[in-house]
Amino acid sequence: RPVGHIKNRKSLPVAGRLFLFCFIFLWIVGKLIPRGGSGTHQTVRTVQHYFILFMALSFLGWAAETVFFLFFYGEFHDRGFMTLPFCTIYGCSFLLLYGMIGAPRGNRNKVGYFLLSALIPTALELVTGLFFHLGFGVRLWSYERYRFQYRGYICLEYALLWGLLIPPCMTHIVLPLKRWIFRMSAAHTALTSLTLATAAAVDWGINFAKL
Repeated sequence: RPVGHIKNRKSLPVAGRLFLFCFIFLWIVGKLIPRGGSGTHQTVRTVQHYFILFMALSFLGWAAETVFFLFFYGEFHDRGFMTLPFCTIYGCSFLLLYGMIGAPRGNRNKVGYFLLSALIPTALELVTGLFFHLGFGVRLWSYERYRFQYRGYICLEYALLWGLLIPPCMTHIVLPLKRWIFRMSAAHTALTSLTLATAAAVDWGINFAKL
């Protein structure tokens, strides 16, 4: 996804942008937290666990796209909006999909899981692309060179790629990573989530302020 920046529209206040992102993230986490938990401390720790998972998946997505461009185009492209090596659309896509339909289970309804794996991240790409372009005048990517695309925000080829890659990634990467993160001690969980949250907040604040 080629990255371009067109800054010619009035930006929303930085606080408003950060609030909107936090609202979306907390809504996703709210879908993931089981009902009838064991109290506030457990809820906080669950949020911390999912935030660490979100950042881990965002890093893996950034790394995958970077390697892809390096291998096929022979160039290093810093993927994503953040300065740090995180591409948060991957973290959002996987967590949103996991919160809505869970992980693949055996041989049941593979076609349905494929379709939702293609639809949900593509819809998120469309919303994210429109949000940055219409709100801030910035195009983070463009699919305009593809035949079946909509105004450069989404395209059929990448939607199908999402559908093919997400089910095995969910089974062999996301679930093992989730189990490992949820086994972290309370102290390590708090320290890791606080460090990542602080770094991400500073990064987002600086980059949003530049828009």
